[in-house]
Amino acid sequence: MENGYVSPEMYATRLGSHGKITDLSSLFKLDPKVPFSICVVPKQATTDILLIVDLKLHQDDESSDFPVPLSDWTPGGIVEIPAEAIDLLSYDVYWACGTKAERAV
Repeated sequence: MENGYVSPEMYATRLGSHGKITDLSSLFKLDPKVPFSICVVPKQATTDILLIVDLKLHQDDESSDFPVPLSDWTPGGIVEIPAEAIDLLSYDVYWACGTKAERAV
């Protein structure tokens, strides 16, 4: 088996590329345009369990409010997060997807 090989069964449920969103002053999407998941982590202790985020899923025509669990990976297949959709002063936000990708410029 070659190094880096992931079987189709493993690929369907695994994250293979990731990063931290450090700037949301403009639209966030990946290159290539692949669906991704996010994990939103509060910077302060909270009893909240989710955050409503304006985002676009892979079969949506436009972005709209979507409930995102805090401190866990969202099950949604996100393709875009509009500018300023998440307050990065209050939350750390991480992205991950099943293929090699990076933030689109």
